[in-house]
Amino acid sequence: MNTTKHTPTPWETCDAYGPVPNGQNVKASADDKMICSTTGYYGRAGAIANAGFIVKACNAHELLVEALQDARELLALNGITADDTADYGSGRADEVIGRIDAALIMARMG
Repeated sequence: MNTTKHTPTPWETCDAYGPVPNGQNVKASADDKMICSTTGYYGRAGAIANAGFIVKACNAHELLVEALQDARELLALNGITADDTADYGSGRADEVIGRIDAALIMARMG
C-alpha cells in the first residue's frame, strides 16, 4: 500500500504554468505548486468543470469525513442504530446509517 501523503489542502484551480488549451490546472494554495492538469474528451468546458469538482471535493473531504463520523457517533449515543427501521425525514434510520457507513468506507479507501 502506498503511504505517500497527498499534497495538503486547500487546493485551487488556475491557468498558471502555461496555457492548457483543453483543460485547467489544479495547484496547492499554500505553495503555489501544480498538483494536476485536467484535459480529456469532454472539451475545455468539461475539463474546467472537472478541475473545479476535484478542488471542491478534495478541499471538503476531511471536514465531511469528520462530520459523518460525528453524526454516526451522535446517532449511536441517541440509540439510533443500523437496526432502527423508524422513518425520519431523510429516510429510514437504517438506510441513513447505511449511507453514512458506505460514504465513510469509500472515504477511507486508499
